[in-house]
Amino acid sequence: MFSNIIRRQIFRGLSRTLPQFRQFHDDFTNNPDELRKKLAPLKKFQVFQDSEQIILDVEEERQLREQQELSGEIQPLKQQRIIDMDISLERGLTGVFEIEEIVKILRKENGIDICVCKVPPELKYVDYICVVTGRSHRHMLGMAEYIRRIFKLKRHKGDVLPRIEGANGRDWMAIDLGNIALHIFSHAARVNYDLESLWALGSQYDEACNQKEDENLGSLDKYSIYLEDLKPKTD
Repeated sequence: MFSNIIRRQIFRGLSRTLPQFRQFHDDFTNNPDELRKKLAPLKKFQVFQDSEQIILDVEEERQLREQQELSGEIQPLKQQRIIDMDISLERGLTGVFEIEEIVKILRKENGIDICVCKVPPELKYVDYICVVTGRSHRHMLGMAEYIRRIFKLKRHKGDVLPRIEGANGRDWMAIDLGNIALHIFSHAARVNYDLESLWALGSQYDEACNQKEDENLGSLDKYSIYLEDLKPKTD
């Protein structure tokens, strides 16, 4: 044991007097000092110093954060994420959301092919129809729930918290935000329903809408023939 102590002291003395050893990457760069600065943040471990902040376990850290949130020292995690996304928690003028805010949120959440159609005021429905495509059912539900969560933080007492229609479905979800009707589709369902053509061009120019009318007429004709066959025969 005594010999190990002597060896450590000798090694410490040599490390102070000998020049710094070259690292492997030094042979392949013209500026080793700059390379070391770039590689410094990549170190996985850090030497703990007594002067540093006390490390808490998971439960202690959770309790500390709850106390700080209640005292107002820090923002709750949900609100902090919204602030990080640069989204105002104040209610909009035309509704809880302005259409620009919805588009910003959908873009941040990686919504695909966002489309906005302005609805004529004489229809007395909503101000805008917003259509977006999700990559998967999980992605679709995540966008819907996140918008509903922000709605809850922005709304006033008189604003009714909206429901997510079709939350259990895998192809279509909708949220009535008051001034905005948001439709979240899978790729296949969006192509099938083609709401953009319906609201942008009108039903008279929408091929899908006219095709459905023809199919409905055909179904009624078949149903009438079926009823004729059920009539009792009178001789």
